[in-house]
Amino acid sequence: MYVVFVTRCIALTDWNNLSRLELAILGTQISRVTLVLALEKKFRNQPLVAMVLFSFEVFLIPLLALLTFWTGDAAYTILMGTILTTWIGVSALVLSPYAIYKFVIDMAKEASLAIVVLIGSLEVGGMLFLSGVLAREGTRIQGPSGLGMLFIQFGQFKGPLSSFNGLGSNSTLFFGLVVFFVGMTAYATLRDLETDSRTKISTALLIPLSGTLGVLIWIIAFLSISSDVLLAFTIPTLIGVAALWGSSRGR
Repeated sequence: MYVVFVTRCIALTDWNNLSRLELAILGTQISRVTLVLALEKKFRNQPLVAMVLFSFEVFLIPLLALLTFWTGDAAYTILMGTILTTWIGVSALVLSPYAIYKFVIDMAKEASLAIVVLIGSLEVGGMLFLSGVLAREGTRIQGPSGLGMLFIQFGQFKGPLSSFNGLGSNSTLFFGLVVFFVGMTAYATLRDLETDSRTKISTALLIPLSGTLGVLIWIIAFLSISSDVLLAFTIPTLIGVAALWGSSRGR
């Protein structure tokens, strides 16, 4: 899903005429993420420090607001808006893969299943929003500042529900959603719910995976013949009820 967002972002965004401020925020944000990854063990016990590093530009905005109030110079207000929109656009590009990486690390470290599901859902929702905004956009975006402004305007005036328009035919996004769903199903199945830790692979994993695989194969095969989604779900339901009724009569 991140690949879908980045590909669309590269196609729409003009990176040729970036201001010094945009270049500074983009370059330092990449450097900060690299630093946190290099010193991961140190920042693991102090996640607040990493968050402050990633959001350093945001802490400058209150200072600029004080300067605006004190001096009455409107230039500080313009600078505040540029910093905020640039930070939002850069964070969407740079911090999204870092967040995905941290999510995978938490899964590997056997974090709480509830936390994994919650963070995973937020990750997917966030990437769908970012991809959905760019899927609806057809005009040229001027650098990361324009990208951040687009996200703000979209969230303010158009609402989140419309962000899914234009994504239904994207096979890469569809593949990413399937991988996430199957991965979370496997992750939950491979855990001992009482101790909240991983267990050895057992036949219990085959049940949800086979059901998921069967549903996907059926939907893809049926939709290649007909576009009636309701009928696609009705047929297997009727077959399942008939099979259950027939097996119960035999007993």
